[in-house]
Amino acid sequence: MVEEAWNSAPVVPCPFETLYRKLQATSKKLQGWSQKNVGHVKTQLGLAREVLHQLEIAQDGRALTPIEIWLRNSLMKHTLTLSSLLRTIRQLQSRISWLSDGDANTALFHAQAYYRKRKNFMAQLMLDGQVYMDHEKKVEIIDDFYSNLLGQNVARENTINLAALGIPSHDLS
Repeated sequence: MVEEAWNSAPVVPCPFETLYRKLQATSKKLQGWSQKNVGHVKTQLGLAREVLHQLEIAQDGRALTPIEIWLRNSLMKHTLTLSSLLRTIRQLQSRISWLSDGDANTALFHAQAYYRKRKNFMAQLMLDGQVYMDHEKKVEIIDDFYSNLLGQNVARENTINLAALGIPSHDLS
């Protein structure tokens, strides 16, 4: 199918235009195939949920037959799959629109940066039951914490002489 779509595009003198037309034809063919094979996810999900609902109503009044139980279990799995697929589609659509809006609108970029700044801001730190709100004191507390966590730089008594190992050296400048 992809090969057929790729070869269906006419060749023009400009190679970039030819490539563009081939990619466009392939994209249209794949989108058509996707619509036929995947279908409308929201409609499928709605139908599966409606049948599940009807089976639950029937179960309230009587015991379900083994075939109905199989159908209910299959529809539950199918509903979970479709819900996951719909969530993925929505995330991708959101990301695409966010990127396209972000390219055209610097206010969106600034709003996102401001949100991250507010999210990462620490208004206060508590150390040994005492609350510190002063910026310099917070910097000192955080610096002390990570210095103690990572340890101190200590001069070593012994080192490795790499030249004596005979390893070829490379000028990285």
